[in-house]
Amino acid sequence: MSTAESREGIGAAVDIGSTNLSARLADLSSGEILAERVAPKPTRRWGMDVVRRLAEAARPGKAAEIAQALRGRVQLLLCEMAESAGCSPREITEIVAVGNPAMHALFWGLPTEGLARAPFEPSSTAPREAPCAELGMPVLGKARCTWPALIGGYVGSDALCALDAALEGRKTRLPFLLVDTGTNSEVLLATQGRVLCASAAAGPALEGGNLSCGMPAEKGAIHSFRLENGRLVPSVIGGAPPKGICGSGLVDLVALLLETGGIDAAGTLCPESAPAGIRQRCERQGKTKVFALLPGFFPLSQADIRALQLAKGAIAAAESILLAEAGIKASDLQDVLLAGAFGNALDPVRAERLGLVPRTGRPARGIGNAALDGAVLALSAPRQAQERHGKILKRVTHLPLHADPRFQETFLSRLALEPWS
Repeated sequence: MSTAESREGIGAAVDIGSTNLSARLADLSSGEILAERVAPKPTRRWGMDVVRRLAEAARPGKAAEIAQALRGRVQLLLCEMAESAGCSPREITEIVAVGNPAMHALFWGLPTEGLARAPFEPSSTAPREAPCAELGMPVLGKARCTWPALIGGYVGSDALCALDAALEGRKTRLPFLLVDTGTNSEVLLATQGRVLCASAAAGPALEGGNLSCGMPAEKGAIHSFRLENGRLVPSVIGGAPPKGICGSGLVDLVALLLETGGIDAAGTLCPESAPAGIRQRCERQGKTKVFALLPGFFPLSQADIRALQLAKGAIAAAESILLAEAGIKASDLQDVLLAGAFGNALDPVRAERLGLVPRTGRPARGIGNAALDGAVLALSAPRQAQERHGKILKRVTHLPLHADPRFQETFLSRLALEPWS
């Protein structure tokens, strides 16, 4: 952390994602990270996806209820982290929170109707701040909560801070593509003097949602696979017996089955050309095919592959349109950065094999929670961060894909499970 600005006390950076809360506590004078934690969000009870939560928030009295539950969970998480770091939550003086526009509206209790229908714009993109005491967070009453500006559409302050972290914290060479994958995926293309961005409605499959054996990336989830003597061997979070499969595990499994002939480029599970050993593991359950990884355990169905294709098709279409808009080719990119927990867990080679990211001649790489990295930068030197954010916002262009005539054709062309460049 920069110490260019004299700071005292403890600061908290919070990334309010669609599924989880991620936070870091930092000593503002030394820059030392005191604690880091991830926790599930309370908003799941108002719907497992963003659309349902926005609709619920539009009902009378619900916006305030959801906002208070979300703020309360943030307060509880920071209190737990302060205790683990051996300090008092009352020592926290600054909080920088980031998230996409839907999470921004839910946290602040703002109108959500504009995000639920075209042109899908937030009620406000301006930075916001308020004392925690006024937000119903009394234990953090001495702290001030700041939320940086949103970019527009479904691209929020999390994307702004992630881009700032890539430019300022990592000095990434231009041009580069930054992809933060999830239920709502943000894609940013930074070139010399210009930033293009778009959001892609990828659905919950990449976070383990709506899959036949899907689950979040937690203990018991298969998160990756490897081939050993022709056998698929799963790696399970926590070393426990597998209970299901998370998004990165789904990508790994589909990529390996694609390599071994168990899936074809059209996404067909166990085609006629599949090796006999793979066909023996496939069976029908009702109208769909399923693949047995272990006896009685079917972590993959034809419907799961289709869900992955829809997600990757939307993300790859966004990437393709941004490249076309900038007038550059994938081979011109100096870097492809995969942000967020899912992006960091992905095998970049397999992500390229499926066409989730373009093949550039340079391997894509995971960079962790870049949004949280950027929030920490804003904590350590807020005035400098605000200046950088302002410069980014002046040169950023948001492309609303729902209104882009190129999207449908590009999306359909990217559904195939194959590399592109």
